[in-house]
Amino acid sequence: MKEIEKEVMQPWQRVMMAVNHKEPDRVPFDLGATESSSISLKAYSVLRHHFGLPDKEPEILSFGGQLAQPDTDICKLLGVDTRRITRNNLSSWKLVVKENEDAKWFSDEWGAIWKMPKKDGHYFDMVANPLRGADFDAVHSYKWPDGNDPALAKELADYTKKVFSESHAALVLDARIGNGFFHTGAILEGYEDFFVDLAYDPDKVNYIMDHILELKLNYFNTLLEEIGNQVHIIRELDDLGSQQGLLISPEMYREFIKPREKKLFEFIKRKAPGVKILFHSCGSVYDIIPDLIEIGVDILNPVQVTAASMDSARLKREFGSEITFWGGGIDTQQVLPHGTPQEVRDEVKRRIDDFAPGGGFVFATVHNIQEDVPVANVIALWETLMEYGVYHL
Repeated sequence: MKEIEKEVMQPWQRVMMAVNHKEPDRVPFDLGATESSSISLKAYSVLRHHFGLPDKEPEILSFGGQLAQPDTDICKLLGVDTRRITRNNLSSWKLVVKENEDAKWFSDEWGAIWKMPKKDGHYFDMVANPLRGADFDAVHSYKWPDGNDPALAKELADYTKKVFSESHAALVLDARIGNGFFHTGAILEGYEDFFVDLAYDPDKVNYIMDHILELKLNYFNTLLEEIGNQVHIIRELDDLGSQQGLLISPEMYREFIKPREKKLFEFIKRKAPGVKILFHSCGSVYDIIPDLIEIGVDILNPVQVTAASMDSARLKREFGSEITFWGGGIDTQQVLPHGTPQEVRDEVKRRIDDFAPGGGFVFATVHNIQEDVPVANVIALWETLMEYGVYHL
């Protein structure tokens, strides 16, 4: 088929046109705009070497996840249409890494401890929680992070202007504090305690989630006062899905989480009119996609296409006119790390065929590219996207 003759678009235009359910010149490409669409430090080094780019110490996107923030040179080379904007650390916290002969660990802003073994360690896992086993009195005395801390947004406006002037990319405010309402509760109490409290101590759960909401409202107010008119997309998150389904029932989601998300999203859109909300959740979230649309989510990420009920063709058919799919471009559990380059190409074409018609699709891997992914597969992914992801007559 003959390709449409279109003027070359600016990256931000390409992304926003797709997010607004229109077809740009090609499918937009995200690498590194969020903590779930980037690349591990080791895989990034291999990719730079493949392209003959200078060796350099990469900027770290996520220390806990051991992820690289892709540099300007590789973003331009690959035609990446997005850039990540994030916040500064709280003035009350700094990263202090401790280690012994077996492992490294650190305590985060919440007081949770994350640990990585030195041998065969790929990223840090949560191993201790500040409120595990705590009664309601202990929860009451917990000292919360300060969402009004001016350090969060110090010099952020100038930095954001600089990034856009150099890239003309779609700017994603990927600046989480903790996680969502459910997952932050698990960071504080540990998963086991928080699951039990959801079922048997709703007063405690409501107290914790009300404080999370207050913190997030203050936090986004602090950031959006500075850069609300500069960013295009804001990422909020809550990992609510497993491979088989939701981690909690839809009814429990609607009781505890949905009303608070609605208040938060309404506040963000009042504070930054025109901004789009990208909501991240891994796993199977099919059962609550209508709820997410109802409360103002514009973009779903990552779209874990191999999870239950998350088939790409079905999602596009049922929800494609109401929500943009960001991610889902290739399975990162099996195909990308273990498939052949041809299998990667076939998977990328399949997902483009399913998601791309009519816009509403930004290409990214289902999750971060890990260090066991062959560089040949990364190149096969990129080449196929650039060749096949062009809109046609």
